[in-house]
Amino acid sequence: MKKLIVLLLMGAFLLSGCASLDLYKGRTAQEIAIINVELLSSWYIETHQKAKDLTANGTEEEKTIMKTKVNPALNSLKPLIIKHNELVNLWKTTNVKPNNLEETITEIQKVVLGIINILGTDDGGIIL
Repeated sequence: MKKLIVLLLMGAFLLSGCASLDLYKGRTAQEIAIINVELLSSWYIETHQKAKDLTANGTEEEKTIMKTKVNPALNSLKPLIIKHNELVNLWKTTNVKPNNLEETITEIQKVVLGIINILGTDDGGIIL
């Protein structure tokens, strides 16, 4: 469970637009967007698998929280990640930043932070 929380926090950090990481230094906004698509997609795949494992093998409380709260949130995140990927690919192809890219990123951030809140609250969440 701790690894899942770390993955979720990492995803929130990556989505925060922190350009101070060496990975982003000297990159254009478009290159940063491409990197973020790759990082977010990898994060989602790994987090989804960890949540799936916890749904199958966790405590009854963890299984319930995964089934009723976390998994539905992850399921709502998937189409947003696909949309994000498509928008960045459009930007790459046309060299024009799509108007709704920032809106999509904001939606993704809300869902990721919601998942973190579910797992980290003391009122029904999983405390680590």
